[in-house]
Amino acid sequence: MWQRAVAEPLATSQQVRFIHRDFHPVNVLYESTEKYNVVDWISGCVGPIEADVAHCRLNLALLKSVEAADQFLSEYIAYSGFSYDRKWDLTAVFDFEPDTLNVYPGWKAYGKANISQGNVRERMENIVLKVYENDESGY
Repeated sequence: MWQRAVAEPLATSQQVRFIHRDFHPVNVLYESTEKYNVVDWISGCVGPIEADVAHCRLNLALLKSVEAADQFLSEYIAYSGFSYDRKWDLTAVFDFEPDTLNVYPGWKAYGKANISQGNVRERMENIVLKVYENDESGY
């Protein structure tokens, strides 16, 4: 599947907006279910909104599970009405440079002390497999 993922053409978007570009659960501070703040906007730029969705999905998959990432995607689509091409998941994976993947130190501060490089790699592989799960076309 890795070889197939590398050979995929890049995902495209018609949904270009101002994006965070490092959107993940550690960058969201919650006061309640109705009140939250997104922090760490140093990478903010104009770009495809799917880049933020994919980056957050990958982080959720690495922190928790692919199922948690899928739940986020379902809720995102229901709330926003936007569509999502799972090729963006591959873009996020390769943004992380899988061959040199390290456990992000901020995850320990987030309360995830049980994450190792081995299970991060396994979860990354699971999200690549998820891209191709539905049918032979992969999407």
